[in-house]
Amino acid sequence: MEGISPYLKLEDLKFRGLGPVTVKRLAAKGLHRVEDVLYFFPIHYNDLTVQKQINELIPGETATLHVRINSRQHRMAKNRRLAITEALVSDETGSIRITWFNQPYLANTLKTGMELLIYGKLETGRNGPGIINPTFRILDPKTMLSAKPVIEPVYSAVERVSNRFLQGLARTCIEGVLPCNFQVPENLIAARGFPDKRTCFNRIHFPEDSSSVRDLESFNSPYQLALVYEELFLFFAGILAVRRKLTATKKDPVVVRPAEKQNMLELLPFQLTGEQQRVIDGIYREFEAGRRLVRLVQGDVGSGKTVVALLSAMPFLTRGGQAAFMAPTELLAEQHYNTLNALLSGTGIEVRLLTGSIGTKAAREIRKGLRDGTVLLVVGTHALIQPEIIFRKLEFVIIDEQHRFGVAHREELVRKGEAPHILSLTATPIPRTLAMTLYGQYDYDAIRGLPAGRKPVRTVVKKEENIYEVYEFVRKMIRAKGLQAYFVFPLIEESEKMDLKSAETVYEELKNGFFTGFRTALVHGRVKNEERRRVMDAFKEGEIDILFATTVIEVGVDVANANIMVIHNSERFGLSQLHQLRGRIGRGGENAYCFLVVKELKGDTAYRRVRMMARSSDGFMIAEEDLKIRGPGEFLGTRQSGMPAFRVADIMRDRDVVQMARKDAQDAINRGLTDFLTPEEWRDRFGKSLV
Repeated sequence: MEGISPYLKLEDLKFRGLGPVTVKRLAAKGLHRVEDVLYFFPIHYNDLTVQKQINELIPGETATLHVRINSRQHRMAKNRRLAITEALVSDETGSIRITWFNQPYLANTLKTGMELLIYGKLETGRNGPGIINPTFRILDPKTMLSAKPVIEPVYSAVERVSNRFLQGLARTCIEGVLPCNFQVPENLIAARGFPDKRTCFNRIHFPEDSSSVRDLESFNSPYQLALVYEELFLFFAGILAVRRKLTATKKDPVVVRPAEKQNMLELLPFQLTGEQQRVIDGIYREFEAGRRLVRLVQGDVGSGKTVVALLSAMPFLTRGGQAAFMAPTELLAEQHYNTLNALLSGTGIEVRLLTGSIGTKAAREIRKGLRDGTVLLVVGTHALIQPEIIFRKLEFVIIDEQHRFGVAHREELVRKGEAPHILSLTATPIPRTLAMTLYGQYDYDAIRGLPAGRKPVRTVVKKEENIYEVYEFVRKMIRAKGLQAYFVFPLIEESEKMDLKSAETVYEELKNGFFTGFRTALVHGRVKNEERRRVMDAFKEGEIDILFATTVIEVGVDVANANIMVIHNSERFGLSQLHQLRGRIGRGGENAYCFLVVKELKGDTAYRRVRMMARSSDGFMIAEEDLKIRGPGEFLGTRQSGMPAFRVADIMRDRDVVQMARKDAQDAINRGLTDFLTPEEWRDRFGKSLV
């Protein structure tokens, strides 16, 4: 048989019944090429090898029966839209009724006297016990005694394409595809003891015995493991090759002497934590070794990432180099600017803020200062990547909440310097396995713990029916201690589709009701930047008691006196998002209180998240739990956040393989082996760009 290319389009494949209509139906399921069919694995298996007799059946149990048709009838339901085929079947121990719905072809297929293998579940209904819509196989009387019962793969349904057709298509593709080799060095496949790739496809689609089915359904099969390993190896080979390219540039060594470091530390009105010191020392070692820094630093809300970023950039700023600090929102950029400008006051290092709201004249002055080198540190938003922004000597790039920028935007800023050092920051707690997958081209470090004086936030779960107990507590704390509060909502306005509290509705209800006489304000994503800034400044200055808001306050809002947060419909938020919101309070040394308001306490995953929040304040532990509960895709929110599109691998389930494949890929790259996938092939395979 002539080989079939894995990239052959199904419309060009010669297979009986594969016409234009079927090709279109398969395409709607994501099956376009032969390779897609190979990876279209069964969702479960009908094991016809283990047979029972009718008198051994247990209600609710799925079993295989060898039976003879005693009688059968075909009729239409009263509405004439539903075909019903009924058969009375028997074996030597008894008889049972079988019913198929909406399969009109069975009227001409099933005949009295036929012998069948039936696979289905015994159910008890109004007409007594029976089996509904079982799969079956007609046994040929001539070969029945020698026929070996089989294990049938069952695929995810494709509109008006039979499971039997999909089985035949999979078998044809597996037997004919060429080449069918692992895209991993042969010595690694041999060392890991993996079977050949064609055997892997064959045994996953068509397992040999019941034991193999159990391994496959628990994802504990060596055939699955081999394909997972290959996929993860290719993934890491791509991003590690990029990392090698990023870090290959030799930099002039920059040695930070103790006296210089002490001068920098004296700029701070506080002492560094041990964790901040450890992270900074690790960065300085890279500078001293003449290696290009390409590092992601994760730190909980309030862990001091901005200070780490400043001290990392200082060795270049004090030597006449420039640094750019890009943040995803104007609010966050302004906060960083205010912090850095205050810390650098009197040093002679000019800091400027560049956002879309900066006036034309000021923007022109900043551009001039960046070109001639008089502006050493610029903080901004996407405005920093505009073509007219030219740096004289950009040596250090800081990207805050870097997952909120597209690949192209990050690259545009980096290209404004000659291979500048790159420090990316994120407040989103990311489990190490996920960080390795998303940001494998970066070195990774984390600031664990909070600065001295920060107290854990007391977190309480409250049912919505008891919300006025919470309101009464807020009212007392504002009157007694002068504290400020956030009320957070999942929606801006009422929605007919979702029974959720909205910021606008509750704001209008409470400002003239329970909180009459208190200073209140409303802020959300639709409020214009200028008005939002005015409200946030007023809240920061203590001119507002209660701020009603959506998650616009999730990142970058720092108000020391805000020590109460009430999160409505908290079950609608992810754990990491709840953790970031909670991190907005408890920043001033006072006791802080977070109320997670839920409609009712149920046992599903949404309420598991809320209860987890009440138990822990450890962002890393919360992130691990959130990842377990929701999986990587939902944990990250959207595909745009950079999660690769794996066909077989699951980074939580396959953690051990992630470590193994990454190590092997790194060893291969170190040996100069890079010819695995082109950047274009890698992008097509994993659904994201190689950068």
